[in-house]
Order: sequence, then C-alpha cells, then structure tokens
Amino acid sequence: MKKILILNFTRIGDLIQTTPLLAGLKESDPSCEITLVGNVSFIGICNNLPNIDKLEVFDVKQFINADGGSTSILDVYRYLDGLVKRLKAGKYDMLINLSHSNLTAVMGRMLEIPDVRGIYSTDDGFKVINDPWLMYFSSLLSFRHYNTFNLVDLYQLGGGVKPKARGLLIDDKKPQEDIKGLLEELGIAEGEKIIGIQAGASMKERRWPSEKFAQAADMISERWGAKVALFGAGSEKELVDEVASKMRRPHLNLAGRTTLEQLIGMVRRCSVLVTNDTATMHIAAAVGTPIAALFLVHAYAAETGPYCEGAVVLEPEISCFPCMHSSKCPHYACLDYITPQHVADAADICIGMKNGKAPEVADSAFPGVRVMSTFFDEAGMLDLRLLKKALPGDRDILGRMYRYLFVRTLTGSVSPGYWRNPLEKNFRYGPKEDAATWGGKEQAAFRKLAEAAAEGIKTIGRATKDYKKGQIEKVKQHGHELAGIDGKIEMAGLANPELMPIVRLFTMGKGNMGETSIEVMLEQTKMLYTKAKVAAELMAGMLEEFIGAQK
Repeated sequence: MKKILILNFTRIGDLIQTTPLLAGLKESDPSCEITLVGNVSFIGICNNLPNIDKLEVFDVKQFINADGGSTSILDVYRYLDGLVKRLKAGKYDMLINLSHSNLTAVMGRMLEIPDVRGIYSTDDGFKVINDPWLMYFSSLLSFRHYNTFNLVDLYQLGGGVKPKARGLLIDDKKPQEDIKGLLEELGIAEGEKIIGIQAGASMKERRWPSEKFAQAADMISERWGAKVALFGAGSEKELVDEVASKMRRPHLNLAGRTTLEQLIGMVRRCSVLVTNDTATMHIAAAVGTPIAALFLVHAYAAETGPYCEGAVVLEPEISCFPCMHSSKCPHYACLDYITPQHVADAADICIGMKNGKAPEVADSAFPGVRVMSTFFDEAGMLDLRLLKKALPGDRDILGRMYRYLFVRTLTGSVSPGYWRNPLEKNFRYGPKEDAATWGGKEQAAFRKLAEAAAEGIKTIGRATKDYKKGQIEKVKQHGHELAGIDGKIEMAGLANPELMPIVRLFTMGKGNMGETSIEVMLEQTKMLYTKAKVAAELMAGMLEEFIGAQK
C-alpha cells in the first residue's frame, strides 16, 4: 500500500482546493493511504472533505499566550520534534508539500521520504523544488499578470495528477441534516428562494464596500422575490451588521451564528451566492451553488477563481489590476469599477445558466468591467471565457501563448488552436497594423532571450570539453562567462516583464542545483539553457503566427 503525506498549512479555501488532487491520487491508486497535515485553525473543514484517510494537526497556536507572555522556544522545539518523529514513524512513500515555507522545507528534509513533491531542504541547507509545476506555482507571483492556471490545477499537476475537469468536493450529507432545524428556526419554507451574500474576505482591502453589497442584495432579492442570507464568521460580524443596516429587503444575518456544517448546508440551499474571493465561494463551487464572484485588488480569478463550470466572475478593467501581493495600493480605484447593477445582472446570468439559459451580454453592458464565466478546457483544466468581447492587452495574448507553452512542454500535446481559439472567441482587435507592430516588438524580445540561452549552451559545451581534458582553469573562466550570460538573461526579464515566466523558472532552476559535482552541474545547466531557448523560440513562433494573422 502506497502511503502519501500532504502538508497544507494554509486556509480553509486552500484545503477545499486540494480535493481534486486527493481524488486524482485515489483514482490512480485506490489502495493508497492519504494523510493530510493541516493548521489547527482551519483543519475542521477536513472532516467534510473526502479521500483523506488520516488527519494530523499542526498546532503551534497552543504556544501563543493569551496574556501576552513570552513563548517558550524550547516547548515549540519539543512539539515540532515530536510531530516530525510521529510522521517519520508512518514510513511514507511520497510527500506532497503544498505549503512553500521555510518550516515545511525543513520538515521535508527531516521526514526522509523518498519521493518529495514541492519544497524541501538539502543536507547543505539549500531549498529545492524538484517538480516543474510546483516550481511554477512557487514563482508565479513574479509574473502573475501572464498566468492563466488556477491554483487547483497546479496542485494536481504538482502532485502528479492529470486534471480531468474534476470539481471541488465536499461531503454535504451531514450539513444538509444540520440545517433542518436552522431553516425552521429562520422561517425558511421548502422551495423558498435564498440569495447568499459573503461580504467578508481574508484581506480587508479585497472587500467590496458594504453599501454596495447591500444595494446589490436588495436588487437581486427584489428581482427574484427571495430572502437574503448574510454569511460571515464571528470575526466578520461588525461588517455583516453594517451590510444588514443598509438593506431594505428582508434578510437573515447569520454572521457567527452557524457551525461550519451549517454554513455548508446553507450555501447549498442558496439559489446564488454573491461573494468576494473567499472560502465560502469554494464551498459553493463544491456543492453546486451558482456563484457571482468579485475579484478586486490582489485577488485574481485566473489564480483562485471558483473551480466549477458556469460561475460568473467580475473583474475591473483597470491597467494596474491585479495588484502585486507585495504592494499596497495608493487608491483602491478598482473597488468603484464594479457597481451593484453589475452584480445583480451577474447573479441573473448565474441563475439563468443554472436553468439552462445561454448567457447573453450586450456590448454596452458591464462598462469598465470584464464579465467572465468558468469552464473546463480540452486539457481538463479550469479556464475563463469572456461573456462580452473586449480589446486584448499584451497580457491576454501572451498569457494564452504561455498557457499553450507550459501545457505542451510539461504535460503533453494539446491542439494547435489551444492558444488561438480563445483569442478569436474572446477578443475584438483594433487596427491590425497596431497589433502587428506590437507583435514584432515582442517577438524581438523573445528572440533576444533565445539568443542569450543559445550562447549559454555553446559556453557549456566548451566548458564540458575543457573539463574532460582536465583544464580546470579554463572551466573556471567559462564559469565567469556563464555568470555574465545569466546576468544578461535576468536583466532581460527585468527590462521585459513578459519574459519573466521563462526567466524566473530559469533562475529558480539554477538555484535548485545546490552542491553537486562539476560534471552534473554542467549537464543540468545545459538543460536549463536548452529549456529557456526552446520556450523563447516557441513564444517567438506563436507571435510570428499572430503577426501573420493581422496582415
């Protein structure tokens, strides 16, 4: 029996997003045993997640003194040492580390598991990520504007599971039982329409304003003759109370009043959920509730959008969106781009699609907003389609090309139209001359990167020959030449952000090598230059095709 250990110390939504990975692991080996280690603050959701055979709790929260007293480092060490020893005793065959932190990197080394996916430390203290998809996942924030892969798909691919349009999974039998009494208490009759509102979010700055949520909730309630259920944790009660105070229509303030199981059951009972990027959104995706999701500030639907068919996503059409995670926005202008009218109309589209109605969005609708729906593509991965055609930006065009590049090179073949067709279906173009001029400029940048990588390959070839001849001084000289080439590649990425997906994975690959023999290092470095060259040439080739289509 294969024993698999998964480390995921992140939040409730992230844990729900692991369920397609868990299902895929069980599908490929039904007899495998999966143990998940989760943070004590969020692990309660795991009781409702299928395909977990054993749970281990990571609980350093116990060492935080409520009275503000100092924490005993010795006690923390003893706890961590005991946890590692207990996990080592499990004699696991595979470790999938989905928490890319220094702590889990050290744990990845100490557990001595033969097959490690994700970050771990070497004997020399170097941090290494040995799976290409988890390397991509770890570095994507440096090029997120060009990323189109959902976190759920990266989890699956990093764990060795091929996406097959598996949705998120939650066992909702107990939640359905748990809400019977609550529905009766709230006076909700069988068949009565409920509109769910999740106004909170893990980061305050990502929250759409409370008065806008109240206006949207009133509009939807009036259109559908429905009651409104305001969801929220106890910590969000003040916010939810604020939304409730600004509403005109009948509503139920459930902030802090539901257990996790009752929340799952109530979300399942809703006709639609209007939400920020939240764990409640992922619950709705898992139980099949239509979703109208707002992505603002740092939240980006390409990365963490609802992993299901037919959700409607709204994003502001503003050049600075999404913010980089490390940045603090000076204006938060995007919060005003999406209006209550937009959200109410998005909810109508959601409910219509659930009832089999094809979405129809006029060109004049949703001004200043991208309105999209979720679907699974030919590779079995989540994607977004525009419900109203828009003018493409360089991110849109290059993002499609990068998606094709990484799926083709890391996963397998996809059709030639994998990058072209979404561009043709989703976008309308301005003057063809402008598009061709832009394409030529981008093509030149990728070709320059390919030339630098080719220079690296030639230098590695000379270094390898000199090493075999025992001419170590010449090898050292070639090392200096390679450092110059690497600097040239890194500078190309800084000067041209559109190159960063290739450049960042190249530099991460260099860092992954750690301490090794000269011969192995030369071979690994040659492979990295070759991958960068092939990727840059493939991007240049797609741009050539794009330019040709504009003539």
